[in-house]
Amino acid sequence: MKNMQDLDNLTTVISTTLKTRKNISLLLLVNIFCTIEGSLTFLINIIIYVLIQEHHHDIWDQIHQKFVTSYDDISSISLNVKIKFLEKHGLKFIDKFARRDIRNAFAHQNYTIDDNGKMTIFKKQKKVSEFTMEDLLEISTNIEKLFGVYIKAMVSNIDMNLEELTEIMENATIEDFIEIANKALGSK
Repeated sequence: MKNMQDLDNLTTVISTTLKTRKNISLLLLVNIFCTIEGSLTFLINIIIYVLIQEHHHDIWDQIHQKFVTSYDDISSISLNVKIKFLEKHGLKFIDKFARRDIRNAFAHQNYTIDDNGKMTIFKKQKKVSEFTMEDLLEISTNIEKLFGVYIKAMVSNIDMNLEELTEIMENATIEDFIEIANKALGSK
């Protein structure tokens, strides 16, 4: 019975918190950050590991001054280095989802969110970019859709080579995600 009461309390707190655009933007920002630092980094690590093991590509670990040889080693490399490595190997679309600008602003507290839910990112006290609440929602949604495509492709053993996937993802729109997912599911 206590667990149900705790759940009710949490629901009340969340619904109360979500009453302002500023709070919604902040929750979206937290979601983007956690997804980038969690699931997306995990996916990036898997891709890098496959490139290292299957295709004999090398990635340098600046901290330990050695080439990465195991999956565990990959976690010590910065997200920036990982993305540059993937870009070098033709996977430029990953940066579209990793949104280092937003991730870094949140991690280093270099942003503000106004009452309308607009996030402003600063670098050296100069405004460098802005995102509306709707922009943050779209970014968050697109990251989640990437995982949906990845999971569907893995489950269905989609027959698509790296070049085809990269070409699609380079200029990906929501419609492209749907097309990839449909291919993965074998529907039209």
